[in-house]
Amino acid sequence: EEFVDEADVEKRTVDVVVSGGGSGKTQETKHFSKLSGREVEWVSEENFKFRLSAFEEPLKKWLTDNPECIYPKSYHNEIVAILNMSLKDVSVSRSISRVQWGIPCPSEPTQSVYVWFDALLNYLTAALDKEGTTLASDPRGPQKWWPPNVQIVGKDILRFHAVIWPCMLLAAGLEPPRQIVTHGHFTVDRQQMSQSSGNVLDPKDLIESFGLEPFRYYMLWSGCLHSDGDYSD
Repeated sequence: EEFVDEADVEKRTVDVVVSGGGSGKTQETKHFSKLSGREVEWVSEENFKFRLSAFEEPLKKWLTDNPECIYPKSYHNEIVAILNMSLKDVSVSRSISRVQWGIPCPSEPTQSVYVWFDALLNYLTAALDKEGTTLASDPRGPQKWWPPNVQIVGKDILRFHAVIWPCMLLAAGLEPPRQIVTHGHFTVDRQQMSQSSGNVLDPKDLIESFGLEPFRYYMLWSGCLHSDGDYSD
């Protein structure tokens, strides 16, 4: 299960086999993720929310004051465009009936912490001292550990890292990362790799087929930050 922003969803008309046997088909309009190509469905729940909208102006200031905080520039522009459409508050919990494996919310046993909200906090908790109370006990102070100089993320999770994550830190009175470097994907025949699609490539197999140095050369030649690299047999 994954959250897909409305901007990353597209409608498609697909053929559907009519139930009851036979070879009859009909057409239906369904929604698909632009990133993974998988079908998605609208789900409505009662959740706890983070007031993301309250940090729209502070986030804009961070982007303006730090023009290279998101690199390359194309991804910086993407986040600016999102902010120009206004931020919506986001859910930070899920119904425990749907996500039993999540961390239970302390004040509400029917809810579990939304996985991305919990995952993003790991960047911060890794910098805490062993008691988990302050940012580093190093003599140079918390500046040694926070904020991070660079965080490197894939383009598909940029919104989590360049919108929600900085706002979470601002809400806690902490400084966002100094820079978020964003990279494209390696695709196969222009399709995103995924286990469900069965098109995942094992680098070891490619090295065995073509050799280590040709593989390194191709990865460096094809891969880049601002766009996807593609592999095809």
